Amino acid sequence: MIILIPFMILRLRERLEKSRSRQDINDLKSLIFNDILGLIKKNLGSGNITAEDANQLWSMVVTLYRYLYAKYTEFEKEGLNKDMDDELILDFDLIQERI
Repeated sequence: MIILIPFMILRLRERLEKSRSRQDINDLKSLIFNDILGLIKKNLGSGNITAEDANQLWSMVVTLYRYLYAKYTEFEKEGLNKDMDDELILDFDLIQERI
């Protein structure tokens, strides 16, 4: 069910609507960059998905992040919005090398 990976970002949605503490932000960063991105890279490395699939999955994660969370000033202050954009560019470049 690799196609559902981007929707893992919804795990913290209810909690983040109520509170956006430093711990909440760190939990979201961990979920995005360790769990979600880690799964995408793992499946890419094992051949379960192509580089193009990986790029599309990551783009979906970024789109969902922007829709759900980018509006919160706490995330902007913590640099999470910038981190998402930087990681999108970095991973897109790395994935393009594999195509």
